[in-house]
Amino acid sequence: MSLKTPLLFLVYNRPEITKKVFSRIKKSKPEKLYIAADGPKSNEDKLNTDRTRDIFNNIDWNCNLKKLYNNENLGCRKSVKNSIDWFFQNEERGIILEDDCLPNATAFIFFEKLLKKYSNSKKIMHISGVNYLNGSLKIDSSYYYSAIANINGWATWRESWNRYDDIYRDLPTFEKKNMIKNSFSDKITQKFWIEVYRRNYHNEDTSWSWPYLFSIMNRGGMAISPAVNLISNIGYGANSVHTKNPRDRFANMSTLAIKPPFISPKKFELNKRADSLTNRNFYRITLLNYGVKLILKKLKLFYFFKKIKKSFIVKN
Repeated sequence: MSLKTPLLFLVYNRPEITKKVFSRIKKSKPEKLYIAADGPKSNEDKLNTDRTRDIFNNIDWNCNLKKLYNNENLGCRKSVKNSIDWFFQNEERGIILEDDCLPNATAFIFFEKLLKKYSNSKKIMHISGVNYLNGSLKIDSSYYYSAIANINGWATWRESWNRYDDIYRDLPTFEKKNMIKNSFSDKITQKFWIEVYRRNYHNEDTSWSWPYLFSIMNRGGMAISPAVNLISNIGYGANSVHTKNPRDRFANMSTLAIKPPFISPKKFELNKRADSLTNRNFYRITLLNYGVKLILKKLKLFYFFKKIKKSFIVKN
């Protein structure tokens, strides 16, 4: 049986892992397949971008195939944003996989069924494929509602994506009204997420995904997260843009099958316990660093230690 939901596959210059992920996509036989690839940074890079693109020269099932291949390198943020824009100019809903997001075979039906189920919901704006709970919380349904729109294998609707705002027009109002409290109860977590958005706005963090997450939180939207992990990130390593450490605890996570009928949560509200654990598990190092930073600022010691650190770096 073929996958009826359109699928966008984002690739670049990693042919070996791209082949692994594409082998899973091939088994689902999407009727509509979009391939988007950023351009090479150099002549040496072009060898791998060409090898990656060659993977899609011989599609062996009946599908409507569309390609968006950049001649020049736009960089991760602009390339991904432009590619998803292109995808949703053509489709009302869809699944998005990057070259390092290896899905469990059942992830496709999970995305497809829930995209259809929540197609008329104004509150549900995103469907995640990843679960960072590591079994630390029992979920008595097939999924839960989350404030965190994880993007390691995901699905959404055109209407949700079109809310994307990479210049953060509403961030001042969002901060002034303390709207982050609607998503997270813990004050350190609240301040951490605001800081993330500020850094992304000032291009201190160049990820494409933060404006998308902000657009969901800004509108009081919710994401769906599966009760088990459906996506394994197999791209941790030196060639990755953001995930450099191959020994990271979230590299090559195992996945489990999830099958219909999918049981909905009993309450249509955020599972703040699950989100708290996700923040603690996945963002724990940055949260810890930020918590220490807040404490030092409160004790008026932050800038003292910052000055010492700067002096140490200059001397060495």
